[in-house]
Amino acid sequence: MDFTTYRLLDTEYRYGIDIPDPNFFHYLATTYDLVVDQVGKISLEDTFRIMEIDCPHRGIKSFAGIEFFPNLIYLNCGWNPLERLDLWNNRKLQLMSCLGCGLTDLNVADCNFLTVLNCSVNNLRTLKLDCCYSLRFLFCSHNRLKELDVTTCSDSIEIDHEGNPDLIEITHTVAQKST
Repeated sequence: MDFTTYRLLDTEYRYGIDIPDPNFFHYLATTYDLVVDQVGKISLEDTFRIMEIDCPHRGIKSFAGIEFFPNLIYLNCGWNPLERLDLWNNRKLQLMSCLGCGLTDLNVADCNFLTVLNCSVNNLRTLKLDCCYSLRFLFCSHNRLKELDVTTCSDSIEIDHEGNPDLIEITHTVAQKST
């Protein structure tokens, strides 16, 4: 990839972050006016300041490197041709949409602050929601889910699961109030 079109640093970042997908890299570098080192890495400090990523319909095939964005609270990556998305390290994430990506694997386990998740219109067979304590709205319609475990999610979760013909079981345990 030619990095001369971006703001270039004349040295190499010691702890630079590699973003292998060229479309994701271009979105980040241009949207946030990032300085790129000579080998195409962005600084770790830059990843800390980015709180929102809104990049639907951009032809992004991989979000590798997103795990280095610890302060990310909003992600809209809908309608990108993705197979897999692993957000376990984005623990501050609150709102997330990966609508229509063709995903077969989505991991949002340990996203403790996630309140809204829209993963409809994908090819998901499983959905990892462990420790998503704050999840209140789950849109997972039109997938291939066979079971759905929301036991660690909010007691008042609302689920749209229409269009999952193989969905046999939704597991949800409501905490009993002691008297």
